[in-house]
Amino acid sequence: MEKAKCYYCGEELTYKRLSEPCPYCGHNECWVNSNGECVCLEFVDDMEMWININYGADEICRACTEIFPHYANHLTLLSPSLENRVWKAQFDEGLLATPLSAAGEQELFGDLDSEIQNAIAQIVGGTKWVRTDPWRGYTQTPEKADGWIMVIDGWHSSLESSPFSDSVQALTKENPDFPLILVISRTSNVCAIGVSLYCRKKDKEKLLKMIDLSTGGVGRIYEVDN
Repeated sequence: MEKAKCYYCGEELTYKRLSEPCPYCGHNECWVNSNGECVCLEFVDDMEMWININYGADEICRACTEIFPHYANHLTLLSPSLENRVWKAQFDEGLLATPLSAAGEQELFGDLDSEIQNAIAQIVGGTKWVRTDPWRGYTQTPEKADGWIMVIDGWHSSLESSPFSDSVQALTKENPDFPLILVISRTSNVCAIGVSLYCRKKDKEKLLKMIDLSTGGVGRIYEVDN
């Protein structure tokens, strides 16, 4: 029997003939987990919905496609070259999900400027989960990508606004004439989120004029010395 493994959860699945059609895809043959449950597989197409930055994935199971948005980190690209100036994605474990692209509501990843594609790939591929003990941890994002630097790295409360979060929100309304990449990442503390902001090295001074990086509000916010 044909077997496959979900890239995200690692569960081994078996392709079987079913006694009744799969409730999800309607086929008489489908992928089944160790509990005998039909889970289906969605192919990582590297074009529309799922892009594997590390080129190590073939399929992701239905259960993981459903939970991915709840566990993944969020990436927002602000760029004057975009039709709507904003491009959004979710990512975790080197896997980038672009549901808005798949729905035709924004550009495909492959249609972005090659410099921006490369920066996103390095940020997504270089992000990792750091365990502080068996139950707790936080997301660590890379300090730089080719030609790009991290200008903000920290966290703040997800329960209240702060001068820092207000400044970041304002960036989406000010329409900067240079690209920015904002990453909102998960921590084991449900009341805290990680925040990382990237810009091209050559645009750092422009950004400093637009946003006061000292207004950390709740949490540790610092400027990278690059």
